[in-house]
Amino acid sequence: MMLWRTKREPVRVTREITIVNKHGFHARPAAEFVRRANSFRSEIWLTRNG
Repeated sequence: MMLWRTKREPVRVTREITIVNKHGFHARPAAEFVRRANSFRSEIWLTRNG
């Protein structure tokens, strides 16, 4: 995810999360994630198992 400083220089922010649902990241939670992510000007990358 990139944040912008006042000079419009990109800043990288990295977060690691764990999905605790035994069935993983499925349709409704994923759709909510996308809805919220779309409210930001950013690039978001998701990976599975590293």
